[in-house]
Amino acid sequence: MFELKKEFLESHEALITVQVADETVAEGMKKAAHHISMEANIPGFRKGKAPYSLVLQMFGDSAVRQEAAEVILDEIYPQVIEQAEIDPYSQGQLEDLTLSPMTFKIRVPLQPTIVLGDYETLRKPFGAVEVTEQELAAALDHVRNQNAVVQPVDRPAKLGDEVSFESIHGEAKDEVFFHDHEVKIALDADQPSVVPGFSEAIVGLSKGEQKQFTLTLPDNFEDEDLQGEEATFTVEVNAVSERTLPDLDDALASTVGPFATLEAMKTDLHKQMLDYKEAEAQDAYRTAVLAELTQRAEIKYPAVMEEERLDALVEQAKQNIKRRYNLEWSDFLRLQGKTEEQVREELRPEAIKSIKEGLVLSEFAILTNVVVTDEEVKAELKELLKDANITDFSALERFDPKSNLAVDLRLNLITKKAIDKMARLAQGLPMEEVSPEAGETAASDPAA
Repeated sequence: MFELKKEFLESHEALITVQVADETVAEGMKKAAHHISMEANIPGFRKGKAPYSLVLQMFGDSAVRQEAAEVILDEIYPQVIEQAEIDPYSQGQLEDLTLSPMTFKIRVPLQPTIVLGDYETLRKPFGAVEVTEQELAAALDHVRNQNAVVQPVDRPAKLGDEVSFESIHGEAKDEVFFHDHEVKIALDADQPSVVPGFSEAIVGLSKGEQKQFTLTLPDNFEDEDLQGEEATFTVEVNAVSERTLPDLDDALASTVGPFATLEAMKTDLHKQMLDYKEAEAQDAYRTAVLAELTQRAEIKYPAVMEEERLDALVEQAKQNIKRRYNLEWSDFLRLQGKTEEQVREELRPEAIKSIKEGLVLSEFAILTNVVVTDEEVKAELKELLKDANITDFSALERFDPKSNLAVDLRLNLITKKAIDKMARLAQGLPMEEVSPEAGETAASDPAA
Protein backbone atom coordinates (compact mmCIF):
# COMPACT_ATOMS: atom_id res chain seq x y z
CA MET A 1 0.00 0.00 0.00
CA PHE A 2 2.82 2.42 0.87
CA GLU A 3 6.42 2.69 2.02
CA LEU A 4 7.61 5.20 4.58
CA LYS A 5 10.71 6.75 6.06
CA LYS A 6 10.78 8.84 9.21
CA GLU A 7 13.12 11.49 10.51
CA PHE A 8 13.08 13.01 13.99
CA LEU A 9 13.53 16.79 13.95
CA GLU A 10 15.05 19.13 16.54
CA SER A 11 11.61 20.74 16.83
CA HIS A 12 10.35 17.55 18.53
CA GLU A 13 8.42 16.54 15.43
CA ALA A 14 8.63 13.60 13.08
CA LEU A 15 8.94 14.17 9.35
CA ILE A 16 7.39 11.14 7.65
CA THR A 17 7.89 10.53 3.93
CA VAL A 18 5.22 8.22 2.49
CA GLN A 19 5.42 6.82 -1.06
CA VAL A 20 2.11 5.31 -2.12
CA ALA A 21 2.03 2.12 -4.21
CA ASP A 22 0.82 2.45 -7.80
CA GLU A 23 -2.18 0.15 -7.23
CA THR A 24 -3.29 2.23 -4.25
CA VAL A 25 -2.96 5.40 -6.37
CA ALA A 26 -5.03 3.78 -9.13
CA GLU A 27 -7.82 2.89 -6.68
CA GLY A 28 -7.69 6.38 -5.22
CA MET A 29 -7.94 8.00 -8.63
CA LYS A 30 -11.07 5.97 -9.41
CA LYS A 31 -12.64 7.15 -6.16
CA ALA A 32 -11.57 10.71 -6.92
CA ALA A 33 -13.02 10.54 -10.42
CA HIS A 34 -16.34 9.31 -9.02
CA HIS A 35 -16.36 12.18 -6.53
CA ILE A 36 -15.63 14.68 -9.31
CA SER A 37 -18.45 13.25 -11.45
CA MET A 38 -20.83 13.64 -8.50
CA GLU A 39 -20.00 17.35 -8.27
CA ALA A 40 -19.54 18.32 -11.93
CA ASN A 41 -22.06 18.55 -14.76
CA ILE A 42 -20.91 16.13 -17.45
CA PRO A 43 -23.12 16.22 -20.59
CA GLY A 44 -24.93 12.98 -21.32
CA PHE A 45 -24.45 11.46 -17.88
CA ARG A 46 -26.28 11.66 -14.58
CA LYS A 47 -24.20 12.78 -11.60
CA GLY A 48 -21.80 10.06 -10.55
CA LYS A 49 -22.39 7.94 -13.68
CA ALA A 50 -19.70 9.29 -16.01
CA PRO A 51 -17.04 6.66 -16.83
CA TYR A 52 -13.59 7.01 -15.34
CA SER A 53 -11.88 7.47 -18.70
CA LEU A 54 -14.15 10.40 -19.60
CA VAL A 55 -13.58 12.15 -16.28
CA LEU A 56 -9.83 11.66 -16.74
CA GLN A 57 -10.07 13.07 -20.28
CA MET A 58 -12.17 16.10 -19.28
CA PHE A 59 -10.35 17.13 -16.09
CA GLY A 60 -6.88 15.82 -16.71
CA ASP A 61 -4.62 13.36 -14.93
CA SER A 62 -3.13 16.01 -12.63
CA ALA A 63 -6.48 17.26 -11.29
CA VAL A 64 -7.71 13.72 -10.65
CA ARG A 65 -4.43 12.82 -8.93
CA GLN A 66 -4.70 15.91 -6.75
CA GLU A 67 -8.18 14.89 -5.68
CA ALA A 68 -6.99 11.29 -5.20
CA ALA A 69 -4.15 12.46 -2.97
CA GLU A 70 -6.64 13.94 -0.49
CA VAL A 71 -8.73 10.75 -0.53
CA ILE A 72 -5.70 8.50 -0.09
CA LEU A 73 -4.11 10.56 2.69
CA ASP A 74 -7.34 10.53 4.70
CA GLU A 75 -7.56 6.74 4.34
CA ILE A 76 -3.97 5.78 5.09
CA TYR A 77 -3.06 8.40 7.75
CA PRO A 78 -3.97 6.19 10.78
CA GLN A 79 -1.93 3.34 9.31
CA VAL A 80 0.98 5.69 8.60
CA ILE A 81 1.09 6.78 12.26
CA GLU A 82 0.84 3.18 13.44
CA GLN A 83 3.56 1.93 11.10
CA ALA A 84 5.82 4.89 11.96
CA GLU A 85 5.58 3.85 15.62
CA ILE A 86 5.35 7.38 16.92
CA ASP A 87 3.23 8.99 19.62
CA PRO A 88 1.67 12.10 18.05
CA TYR A 89 0.72 15.13 20.15
CA SER A 90 -1.74 16.38 17.53
CA GLN A 91 -2.73 15.92 13.88
CA GLY A 92 0.15 16.04 11.44
CA GLN A 93 0.40 18.65 8.70
CA LEU A 94 1.08 17.93 5.02
CA GLU A 95 4.35 19.69 4.24
CA ASP A 96 4.91 18.56 0.65
CA LEU A 97 3.11 16.52 -2.01
CA THR A 98 4.51 14.94 -5.16
CA LEU A 99 1.80 13.61 -7.48
CA SER A 100 3.93 11.16 -9.47
CA PRO A 101 5.12 9.01 -7.90
CA MET A 102 2.60 10.01 -5.23
CA THR A 103 4.64 10.95 -2.17
CA PHE A 104 3.55 12.74 0.99
CA LYS A 105 5.80 14.52 3.46
CA ILE A 106 3.96 14.86 6.76
CA ARG A 107 5.23 16.83 9.77
CA VAL A 108 3.82 15.33 12.99
CA PRO A 109 4.16 17.00 16.43
CA LEU A 110 5.24 14.45 19.03
CA GLN A 111 4.05 14.01 22.59
CA PRO A 112 6.29 15.80 25.11
CA THR A 113 9.07 13.80 26.74
CA ILE A 114 10.29 14.48 30.27
CA VAL A 115 13.33 12.98 31.96
CA LEU A 116 13.56 13.98 35.62
CA GLY A 117 16.78 12.12 36.20
CA ASP A 118 17.75 11.39 39.79
CA TYR A 119 14.94 13.47 41.27
CA GLU A 120 15.16 11.63 44.60
CA THR A 121 18.40 13.50 45.41
CA LEU A 122 16.62 16.86 45.28
CA ARG A 123 17.21 18.70 48.55
CA LYS A 124 16.48 22.30 49.47
CA PRO A 125 16.54 23.71 53.03
CA PHE A 126 13.33 25.23 54.34
CA GLY A 127 13.97 28.21 56.59
CA ALA A 128 11.83 28.69 59.68
CA VAL A 129 9.71 31.84 59.85
CA GLU A 130 9.11 34.12 62.80
CA VAL A 131 7.23 37.26 63.73
CA THR A 132 9.59 39.89 65.09
CA GLU A 133 8.74 42.36 67.84
CA GLN A 134 8.96 45.17 65.27
CA GLU A 135 6.46 43.42 62.98
CA LEU A 136 4.07 42.83 65.87
CA ALA A 137 4.41 46.47 66.94
CA ALA A 138 3.64 47.64 63.40
CA ALA A 139 0.56 45.39 63.32
CA LEU A 140 -0.63 46.82 66.64
CA ASP A 141 -0.18 50.33 65.24
CA HIS A 142 -2.31 49.27 62.29
CA VAL A 143 -5.03 48.10 64.69
CA ARG A 144 -4.91 51.48 66.44
CA ASN A 145 -5.17 53.31 63.11
CA GLN A 146 -8.12 51.17 62.05
CA ASN A 147 -9.93 52.14 65.24
CA ALA A 148 -9.00 55.83 65.24
CA VAL A 149 -11.64 58.42 66.14
CA VAL A 150 -12.03 60.77 63.16
CA GLN A 151 -13.42 64.30 63.71
CA PRO A 152 -13.59 67.17 61.17
CA VAL A 153 -11.42 70.20 62.02
CA ASP A 154 -11.32 73.73 60.66
CA ARG A 155 -7.59 74.10 60.11
CA PRO A 156 -4.88 73.25 57.55
CA ALA A 157 -3.96 69.58 57.20
CA LYS A 158 -0.95 68.12 58.96
CA LEU A 159 0.67 64.69 58.99
CA GLY A 160 -1.53 62.18 60.79
CA ASP A 161 -4.76 63.79 59.59
CA GLU A 162 -7.32 62.21 57.29
CA VAL A 163 -8.06 64.32 54.22
CA SER A 164 -11.11 63.94 52.02
CA PHE A 165 -10.53 64.97 48.40
CA GLU A 166 -13.10 66.09 45.87
CA SER A 167 -10.73 64.77 43.23
CA ILE A 168 -7.15 63.58 42.65
CA HIS A 169 -5.67 63.70 39.16
CA GLY A 170 -2.23 62.30 38.31
CA GLU A 171 -0.50 62.63 34.94
CA ALA A 172 2.93 61.61 33.62
CA LYS A 173 4.36 61.46 30.08
CA ASP A 174 1.07 62.96 28.84
CA GLU A 175 -0.75 59.94 30.26
CA VAL A 176 -3.39 60.00 33.00
CA PHE A 177 -2.42 57.22 35.39
CA PHE A 178 -4.59 58.22 38.38
CA HIS A 179 -7.98 59.89 38.50
CA ASP A 180 -10.55 59.49 41.24
CA HIS A 181 -13.27 61.40 43.07
CA GLU A 182 -14.31 61.50 46.73
CA VAL A 183 -11.14 59.89 48.05
CA LYS A 184 -10.14 59.70 51.72
CA ILE A 185 -6.44 59.40 52.52
CA ALA A 186 -4.58 59.30 55.83
CA LEU A 187 -1.49 61.50 55.63
CA ASP A 188 1.27 59.10 56.61
CA ALA A 189 4.76 59.89 55.38
CA ASP A 190 6.07 56.42 56.29
CA GLN A 191 3.32 54.52 54.46
CA PRO A 192 2.28 56.62 51.44
CA SER A 193 -1.09 55.65 50.01
CA VAL A 194 -0.42 57.20 46.59
CA VAL A 195 3.32 57.78 46.00
CA PRO A 196 6.19 58.91 48.27
CA GLY A 197 5.95 62.63 49.02
CA PHE A 198 2.20 62.86 48.40
CA SER A 199 1.24 63.22 52.08
CA GLU A 200 3.86 65.91 52.67
CA ALA A 201 2.58 67.85 49.63
CA ILE A 202 -0.92 67.98 51.15
CA VAL A 203 0.25 69.38 54.48
CA GLY A 204 -0.99 72.97 54.88
CA LEU A 205 -4.06 72.65 52.63
CA SER A 206 -7.49 73.49 54.06
CA LYS A 207 -11.04 72.65 53.08
CA GLY A 208 -11.91 74.01 49.61
CA GLU A 209 -8.30 74.59 48.53
CA GLN A 210 -6.69 73.25 45.37
CA LYS A 211 -3.07 72.52 44.61
CA GLN A 212 -0.92 71.30 41.77
CA PHE A 213 2.48 69.76 42.50
CA THR A 214 5.11 67.50 40.95
CA LEU A 215 6.57 64.27 42.37
CA THR A 216 8.94 61.63 41.03
CA LEU A 217 7.30 58.24 40.65
CA PRO A 218 9.22 55.50 42.52
CA ASP A 219 11.33 52.83 40.84
CA ASN A 220 8.85 50.17 41.99
CA PHE A 221 5.79 51.96 40.56
CA GLU A 222 3.25 49.44 39.24
CA ASP A 223 3.43 50.82 35.69
CA GLU A 224 6.99 50.05 34.60
CA ASP A 225 6.85 52.61 31.78
CA LEU A 226 6.33 55.40 34.34
CA GLN A 227 8.94 54.37 36.89
CA GLY A 228 11.23 57.29 37.72
CA GLU A 229 9.13 59.73 35.70
CA GLU A 230 7.99 63.19 36.87
CA ALA A 231 4.26 63.19 37.67
CA THR A 232 1.96 66.20 38.05
CA PHE A 233 -0.82 65.90 40.62
CA THR A 234 -3.85 68.16 40.88
CA VAL A 235 -5.94 67.88 44.06
CA GLU A 236 -8.99 69.59 45.55
CA VAL A 237 -9.60 69.22 49.31
CA ASN A 238 -13.11 68.57 50.57
CA ALA A 239 -12.44 68.25 54.29
CA VAL A 240 -9.71 67.82 56.88
CA SER A 241 -10.26 65.50 59.84
CA GLU A 242 -8.16 64.88 62.91
CA ARG A 243 -7.48 61.27 63.77
CA THR A 244 -7.18 60.39 67.46
CA LEU A 245 -5.59 57.00 68.06
CA PRO A 246 -6.93 54.90 70.92
CA ASP A 247 -4.63 53.72 73.71
CA LEU A 248 -3.16 50.26 73.32
CA ASP A 249 -5.01 48.67 76.25
CA ASP A 250 -7.62 46.14 77.30
CA ALA A 251 -10.43 48.47 76.18
CA LEU A 252 -9.11 48.49 72.60
CA ALA A 253 -8.73 44.71 72.70
CA SER A 254 -12.38 44.23 73.69
CA THR A 255 -13.43 46.58 70.87
CA VAL A 256 -11.41 44.71 68.24
CA GLY A 257 -12.68 41.22 69.12
CA PRO A 258 -13.62 38.77 71.87
CA PHE A 259 -10.51 39.54 73.91
CA ALA A 260 -10.62 40.19 77.65
CA THR A 261 -7.09 41.60 77.72
CA LEU A 262 -4.56 43.26 75.47
CA GLU A 263 -2.25 40.28 75.89
CA ALA A 264 -4.95 37.95 74.55
CA MET A 265 -5.31 40.17 71.47
CA LYS A 266 -1.52 40.24 71.00
CA THR A 267 -1.35 36.44 71.21
CA ASP A 268 -4.10 36.06 68.62
CA LEU A 269 -2.55 38.67 66.32
CA HIS A 270 0.86 37.00 66.63
CA LYS A 271 -0.66 33.64 65.65
CA GLN A 272 -2.46 35.12 62.64
CA MET A 273 0.72 36.79 61.45
CA LEU A 274 2.77 33.63 61.96
CA ASP A 275 0.20 31.49 60.11
CA TYR A 276 0.20 33.97 57.22
CA LYS A 277 4.00 34.08 57.00
CA GLU A 278 4.23 30.28 57.16
CA ALA A 279 1.68 29.94 54.35
CA GLU A 280 3.62 32.46 52.28
CA ALA A 281 6.91 30.69 53.01
CA GLN A 282 5.42 27.32 52.07
CA ASP A 283 4.15 28.71 48.76
CA ALA A 284 7.52 30.30 48.01
CA TYR A 285 9.29 27.07 48.96
CA ARG A 286 7.10 24.92 46.71
CA THR A 287 7.63 27.36 43.85
CA ALA A 288 11.41 27.23 44.34
CA VAL A 289 11.49 23.42 44.56
CA LEU A 290 9.44 23.05 41.38
CA ALA A 291 11.72 25.54 39.61
CA GLU A 292 14.78 23.56 40.74
CA LEU A 293 13.36 20.24 39.56
CA THR A 294 12.32 21.83 36.26
CA GLN A 295 15.81 23.20 35.74
CA ARG A 296 17.28 19.73 36.27
CA ALA A 297 14.85 18.01 33.92
CA GLU A 298 15.28 17.29 30.22
CA ILE A 299 12.08 18.46 28.54
CA LYS A 300 11.09 18.33 24.89
CA TYR A 301 7.78 19.42 23.42
CA PRO A 302 6.52 20.53 19.98
CA ALA A 303 6.15 24.18 19.00
CA VAL A 304 2.40 23.78 18.51
CA MET A 305 2.06 23.12 22.24
CA GLU A 306 3.67 26.48 22.99
CA GLU A 307 1.38 28.28 20.54
CA GLU A 308 -1.68 26.64 22.09
CA ARG A 309 -0.61 27.83 25.55
CA LEU A 310 -0.04 31.33 24.15
CA ASP A 311 -3.54 31.28 22.65
CA ALA A 312 -4.93 30.47 26.09
CA LEU A 313 -2.88 33.19 27.82
CA VAL A 314 -3.93 35.84 25.29
CA GLU A 315 -7.57 34.84 25.66
CA GLN A 316 -7.21 35.05 29.44
CA ALA A 317 -5.65 38.51 29.09
CA LYS A 318 -8.58 39.65 26.94
CA GLN A 319 -11.08 38.50 29.54
CA ASN A 320 -9.11 40.16 32.37
CA ILE A 321 -8.95 43.49 30.52
CA LYS A 322 -12.68 43.37 29.86
CA ARG A 323 -13.50 42.42 33.46
CA ARG A 324 -11.10 44.79 35.26
CA TYR A 325 -11.21 47.84 33.02
CA ASN A 326 -14.31 47.27 30.85
CA LEU A 327 -12.10 47.81 27.81
CA GLU A 328 -12.32 46.12 24.44
CA TRP A 329 -9.12 44.32 23.48
CA SER A 330 -8.56 46.54 20.43
CA ASP A 331 -8.84 49.66 22.61
CA PHE A 332 -6.41 48.22 25.15
CA LEU A 333 -3.85 47.47 22.43
CA ARG A 334 -4.25 50.99 21.02
CA LEU A 335 -3.73 52.60 24.44
CA GLN A 336 -0.66 50.43 25.05
CA GLY A 337 0.70 51.12 21.59
CA LYS A 338 1.16 47.39 20.97
CA THR A 339 0.01 44.73 18.54
CA GLU A 340 -1.43 41.41 19.63
CA GLU A 341 1.69 39.71 18.29
CA GLN A 342 3.84 41.87 20.58
CA VAL A 343 1.67 40.88 23.54
CA ARG A 344 2.05 37.21 22.55
CA GLU A 345 5.83 37.55 22.56
CA GLU A 346 5.74 39.24 25.97
CA LEU A 347 3.71 36.29 27.27
CA ARG A 348 5.96 33.64 25.68
CA PRO A 349 8.30 33.25 28.73
CA GLU A 350 5.23 32.68 30.92
CA ALA A 351 3.89 30.10 28.46
CA ILE A 352 7.22 28.23 28.36
CA LYS A 353 7.50 28.25 32.16
CA SER A 354 3.92 27.02 32.53
CA ILE A 355 4.40 24.19 30.02
CA LYS A 356 7.67 22.97 31.52
CA GLU A 357 6.51 23.08 35.11
CA GLY A 358 3.23 21.38 34.21
CA LEU A 359 5.07 18.57 32.42
CA VAL A 360 7.51 18.13 35.30
CA LEU A 361 4.70 17.98 37.84
CA SER A 362 2.80 15.46 35.73
CA GLU A 363 5.86 13.22 35.35
CA PHE A 364 6.70 13.51 39.05
CA ALA A 365 3.12 12.54 39.95
CA ILE A 366 3.38 9.44 37.77
CA LEU A 367 6.81 8.38 39.05
CA THR A 368 5.80 8.81 42.70
CA ASN A 369 2.41 7.16 42.20
CA VAL A 370 0.22 10.09 43.24
CA VAL A 371 -3.39 8.92 43.47
CA VAL A 372 -6.72 10.65 44.04
CA THR A 373 -9.82 8.75 45.12
CA ASP A 374 -13.35 9.40 43.90
CA GLU A 375 -14.25 10.28 47.48
CA GLU A 376 -11.60 12.99 47.53
CA VAL A 377 -13.00 14.45 44.31
CA LYS A 378 -16.52 14.40 45.78
CA ALA A 379 -15.26 16.11 48.93
CA GLU A 380 -13.64 18.81 46.80
CA LEU A 381 -16.87 19.26 44.87
CA LYS A 382 -18.76 19.60 48.13
CA GLU A 383 -16.39 22.37 49.23
CA LEU A 384 -17.02 24.17 45.94
CA LEU A 385 -20.76 24.01 46.55
CA LYS A 386 -20.28 25.39 50.04
CA ASP A 387 -18.17 28.26 48.73
CA ALA A 388 -21.00 29.08 46.33
CA ASN A 389 -23.45 29.07 49.31
CA ILE A 390 -25.20 25.99 47.91
CA THR A 391 -26.48 23.74 50.67
CA ASP A 392 -28.26 21.23 48.44
CA PHE A 393 -25.73 18.43 48.00
CA SER A 394 -28.01 16.13 46.02
CA ALA A 395 -25.74 16.63 42.99
CA LEU A 396 -23.14 14.52 44.79
CA GLU A 397 -25.46 11.54 44.54
CA ARG A 398 -25.26 11.84 40.74
CA PHE A 399 -21.47 12.18 40.82
CA ASP A 400 -19.89 11.18 37.51
CA PRO A 401 -16.11 10.66 37.84
CA LYS A 402 -15.73 11.10 34.06
CA SER A 403 -17.50 14.46 33.84
CA ASN A 404 -15.42 17.49 32.80
CA LEU A 405 -15.77 19.05 36.25
CA ALA A 406 -14.72 15.85 38.02
CA VAL A 407 -11.71 15.44 35.72
CA ASP A 408 -10.63 19.05 36.35
CA LEU A 409 -11.00 18.65 40.11
CA ARG A 410 -9.06 15.39 40.01
CA LEU A 411 -6.22 17.01 38.06
CA ASN A 412 -6.11 19.90 40.53
CA LEU A 413 -5.92 17.49 43.45
CA ILE A 414 -3.22 15.42 41.74
CA THR A 415 -1.22 18.62 41.17
CA LYS A 416 -1.59 19.67 44.81
CA LYS A 417 -0.58 16.24 46.08
CA ALA A 418 2.40 16.13 43.73
CA ILE A 419 3.62 19.55 44.90
CA ASP A 420 3.20 18.53 48.55
CA LYS A 421 5.12 15.31 47.90
CA MET A 422 7.85 17.22 46.08
CA ALA A 423 8.22 19.61 49.04
CA ARG A 424 8.51 16.70 51.49
CA LEU A 425 11.15 15.08 49.27
CA ALA A 426 13.19 18.29 49.09
CA GLN A 427 13.17 18.52 52.90
CA GLY A 428 14.36 14.94 53.24
CA LEU A 429 11.01 13.78 54.64
CA PRO A 430 9.20 10.54 53.66
CA MET A 431 7.06 11.04 50.58
CA GLU A 432 4.36 8.77 52.02
CA GLU A 433 3.96 6.45 49.07
CA VAL A 434 0.35 5.39 48.51
CA SER A 435 -0.69 2.23 46.66
CA PRO A 436 -3.78 2.49 44.41
CA GLU A 437 -6.83 0.75 45.78
CA ALA A 438 -10.36 0.30 44.55
CA GLY A 439 -11.89 3.60 43.53
CA GLU A 440 -8.49 5.34 43.22
CA THR A 441 -7.05 6.89 40.10
CA ALA A 442 -3.33 7.11 39.50
CA ALA A 443 -1.75 10.24 38.09
CA SER A 444 -0.91 8.36 34.90
CA ASP A 445 -4.61 8.22 34.07
CA PRO A 446 -6.32 11.23 35.70
CA ALA A 447 -9.40 10.99 33.52
CA ALA A 448 -10.10 7.31 34.20
